[in-house]
Amino acid sequence: AFKEFNKLVPDSVLYLHMAHVDQGWNLPNLLKQFGLTLGKEVLLPEKMEPNQGYPIEVINYLYNAVDCVVSTTLGEGAGLGWIESMACKTPVIMPNNTAMAELITEDKGYLVNSGSEPNLWTSLPNDNDILRPLVDVEDMVTKMLYVYNNYEEAKQKANNAYRWVQSDLKWSGKIAKQWLKLFEEEVSLLGTTTNYGN
Repeated sequence: AFKEFNKLVPDSVLYLHMAHVDQGWNLPNLLKQFGLTLGKEVLLPEKMEPNQGYPIEVINYLYNAVDCVVSTTLGEGAGLGWIESMACKTPVIMPNNTAMAELITEDKGYLVNSGSEPNLWTSLPNDNDILRPLVDVEDMVTKMLYVYNNYEEAKQKANNAYRWVQSDLKWSGKIAKQWLKLFEEEVSLLGTTTNYGN
């Protein structure tokens, strides 16, 4: 998707926050096959290993340094990437699958067709033979171009998403209350008592 976007917006740069080689992927080799140049059209962090994180200050800087965060994930629950993006007021373009389909509403970000055609499905090795939805590349490019050409709208959605993260996703707000309710329900099923709510 980025290769196609880069043809239309030649000065665009893709930053991939991941190890150069991880879980079977050798990104420098893949970039060569796509005709993309590492250090020019695509940037990767130096010295990043799969089990090594970055300090929160650096992550915050990265989210604030980019125009938009995109993903082609095959599915996830409450993935940190798009939630952290929202917490940094950075527009998001995510696949229309799993929890993202429920939580990234039209006023908070952009969803890309995922698994919408019979050829947009895959099954990965060592993944319990689960079918996973692939992103529609053409729709991803369309959404990326839309955000590029309508950035004020994208920033407004990012501001809406930020307000949602700040109100609904703060642990001390609704999240803790929802967990406490769940704990209370489970405790009542066990027939015991608790002081969680106090």
